[in-house]
Amino acid sequence: MQRTTGSTGQDFMLECKAAYLTIKNSIEENLTSKDDLYRALQQTGRNPSQRIVLKYWEQENGTVSFNKFCSIVRSEAPMSENQLINAFRKIDVNHDGFISHEEFLSVMTTKGELMSPSEVRGIFRKADINKYGKLDYKEFCKIILKTVEQCQSVAVERMNDMQTKRARHQSGESHSSAVSQDSTVTLGKKTPEPKPRRLKRTEINVQDIKKAAVAKLKTKVSKPSNLQDWYHHKSKGIFYLEEDSTVVNHHYILKLPRSSSVWMTIEPYSPTAETGEKTHPTIDTALYILRLDGEHASTLVTCTEKRDKKGVYYVRVDLDSGKYLLLPFTTGCRLRPRLRQPHTESRLVRKDKEKVQLTKAFRQALTEIFDMCDQDDNGLLSREEFSYFNLRTSGEELADDEWTVVEENVALQMGELTQQGFIALHQMEAEDNEGNTEDLWVTLNTIGYNKNLQLDEACPFKLNVYLDECKGELVTNGSLTTDLRLEEAICQFANTRGSHQVLNSDDSVALLTYMCDTRVTLVVHNKSSQTVTVHLDCSESTNCVSNHSSLKHQITVPRNNFKIGMHLMPEDENSEWNINTACRIVGP
Repeated sequence: MQRTTGSTGQDFMLECKAAYLTIKNSIEENLTSKDDLYRALQQTGRNPSQRIVLKYWEQENGTVSFNKFCSIVRSEAPMSENQLINAFRKIDVNHDGFISHEEFLSVMTTKGELMSPSEVRGIFRKADINKYGKLDYKEFCKIILKTVEQCQSVAVERMNDMQTKRARHQSGESHSSAVSQDSTVTLGKKTPEPKPRRLKRTEINVQDIKKAAVAKLKTKVSKPSNLQDWYHHKSKGIFYLEEDSTVVNHHYILKLPRSSSVWMTIEPYSPTAETGEKTHPTIDTALYILRLDGEHASTLVTCTEKRDKKGVYYVRVDLDSGKYLLLPFTTGCRLRPRLRQPHTESRLVRKDKEKVQLTKAFRQALTEIFDMCDQDDNGLLSREEFSYFNLRTSGEELADDEWTVVEENVALQMGELTQQGFIALHQMEAEDNEGNTEDLWVTLNTIGYNKNLQLDEACPFKLNVYLDECKGELVTNGSLTTDLRLEEAICQFANTRGSHQVLNSDDSVALLTYMCDTRVTLVVHNKSSQTVTVHLDCSESTNCVSNHSSLKHQITVPRNNFKIGMHLMPEDENSEWNINTACRIVGP
């Protein structure tokens, strides 16, 4: 049975403290990201939605103290077995107490807090599945609650270990001296002395990363000299930062009627305002190329490992005829959630003799948005491109009657929307709302603009594909998502191109360190028969930023699986940077 505590008393406060210290080194430090708050609440057995996390985050204006965290924990009830079972019953079509693999995979990878197919497979392997591939969800709910309890115990153990080390340091005891019982904090019952954990620390001097990356390449990559004679396909896309700090974007299908040599590039770019200021000149990008072997099967081919002096990431590869999935990627080290809105708010409209007019600043932002949404870069928005814009800003694809409204109110050019027409549609919206800008701000926020009309939670990119032997076809595929095969491709690339460091005595858990010209990726490979939790600590690195809110991060990896632990980049690319990684298995 899951251990429960009341909302007051010593056990409750210690439980909160243990959970808090899995994220921060001290309760004197504030939580400084929504992701931190979310993970800390999970450590207490809560399962908050992103909407709930955002509600508390906005109430606290971008930072949460330990006392406020305890107050939030009191307000949110922990998961109960009945709640979990009722949630699964909604998926159980025939109400027989079982869910098929296909039903579970479909729900967990398309609704709510999304999981990858590999994570879903890991859950099925962990749960008791019968020979028909069905999940007994009542039994599975017990496993979930047991896992929550184990995570809480690990948090308590970590807190005890931290306090023990502090006590040793203060008393001058040696590292090998016994642990005092007074330094061990318990929750409801006496906790035994924590067992020593094996610590692995590696230090990487990144001065020679470029040399190491080049050495790992099988062939020398060179730009074709006659590229102007190759067939050229181009497209634009946008990396959007979601509320849960995940990044979504379009992905693409490349169709080759016959084998061809291919040159691909991807680069970030910034819509340039009148001032010439650019927002994200240093966002990292990559393009992973997978061969589609069937409706769901795919095989990793390669990715863009190198970058030229202009910030263009590129790869040259020979591809056989067939279909290929192109997955744009950014680590998130530079595309980070804004901590707070600017103090000043730009005006979107003004009234001229009682007539509503769009301000110059807002018109400029709309011009930038039009340019970003113009995927084929022809100066017009097709219905499909405008539908992508509508999907991002309203959550729905463009309906026939909505496109009819566009056709009836603004002049089209060759059946496509002009920049002037795009701005005119927003002028109409401002007039219909009599100058109320609430809906206009919703549009801007979903695109990634802050209250000062700066694009700080999105970054556009350009994709170029050159084919030597055939024309081929490049198609934008699907809506704005994080493709579920991307993490698997990144982990596989790290496994084949990175260094391996064993973390335990039976060689079943390893840290994979992949280096390329511009970044380092840490991946944990769990070959054991049970789920493991690994704590990564890169806080002693210099001139380094990660895709998380800090350089410390803890991940749980299902059995026989890979999981990305952390991406790392230099904070200042013009200075030397070093990576110092300490790894510790903390559970189960």
